[in-house]
Amino acid sequence: MIRLVVFCFHFSSKPSDPRDLKRWSVKKTKFYRELYGADVKNVRRRKDGTVTERVYHVRGLLDGIPHIKLDRSVFAVPPEFAARVRSFFEKYADEVDFCTFIGLFDEDIIRKNCDGGELLRFITKNLGDFTNKEKNGKNYESTNL
Repeated sequence: MIRLVVFCFHFSSKPSDPRDLKRWSVKKTKFYRELYGADVKNVRRRKDGTVTERVYHVRGLLDGIPHIKLDRSVFAVPPEFAARVRSFFEKYADEVDFCTFIGLFDEDIIRKNCDGGELLRFITKNLGDFTNKEKNGKNYESTNL
């Protein structure tokens, strides 16, 4: 079993005043782009009629952190990155409600849900192989996580 910190969040409800709707949607878009990143497409039309397209990815916070996306607005990260993610959410405290808890995950579930097993590679590289430690009878408590 592998311990991960699970984050659940909810962006504030849509404002009833139409004048505040634009400001709210801009903040929401900015929040999601900073968290998950975004694919951006640039289209350039030249005077001679040619069109060039460039698509690139703007990196978000979770692009640099191994994580599992569990559902909409729910993801899990290793405990080493929890403070970084928490400080990001605290930046948006007025617009975003969030909670955290510790989740225990089976290695097979992580392998199945991770693209290329990036999270599992991080865990085995930095925290050791949990399966072998449990088989050897060692106690694996939160001091090691």
